[in-house]
Amino acid sequence: MRLRAGAFALAIAAVAQPGGAAALAAQTIRGQLVDSVSRAPLSGAFLTLVDSSGSERARAITDVAGQFTLSAPEPGTYRLRSKRIGFRPYFSPALALHSGETRTYNAAVDPIPIALREVVVAGERQCDVEAGASVAALWEEVRVLVPDQSFRPGGGRQRKTPPTGFHLDRDRVSADSVPECARQ
Repeated sequence: MRLRAGAFALAIAAVAQPGGAAALAAQTIRGQLVDSVSRAPLSGAFLTLVDSSGSERARAITDVAGQFTLSAPEPGTYRLRSKRIGFRPYFSPALALHSGETRTYNAAVDPIPIALREVVVAGERQCDVEAGASVAALWEEVRVLVPDQSFRPGGGRQRKTPPTGFHLDRDRVSADSVPECARQ
C-alpha cells in the first residue's frame, strides 16, 4: 500500500511542476535518410538533434534501411544534423515538436564525389619450389612404373600425348611447367 501511495505522489509532483506533464510524454522524430542521387538508404549516418540554442539534445545512427528515431527531452524547436563519410553535412529546417508528438521527417543527403587516382596492382609469379618438385617427383615415378613404349605409337596401351606441359621420352621425364627455381 505504501508503494502505491509513493508512486501516486511522485506522479502528482511531476504534473504539478512547470513542464512536468510534458516531461512524461516524449517528443519523437522518426524518419529516413537517403542518398540524393541514387535514392539508396543512407545507413550508418550519425544524427544529432540540436535545440534552438545550438546544444545537442539527442543522438542516433541510421540503420541499414537509413531509418532513425530521436527523442527530444522536452517540447521545442529543433534541427536535425546529419554527418556521414562521403556525404555533405545535412541540416534540417527548424522543426517544432509539441508535447507527446511523434513527427516523421525524411531527407535526401548529397554525396561528395571524390575522384581517386588510378590504382595499379602489379606482381610476379612466385616460385613454388615444393609444388614444382612434387610434380617432377611424381612424373619420375610414372616414368619408372610405365614402360615408355606405352606413350609411343604402336605401343601396348597407347597414349599419344602426355598431360599438358609434360614430355616423356625414353630416358627422362621433364615438366616444362615446373618453375626454373624448382629444377635443382
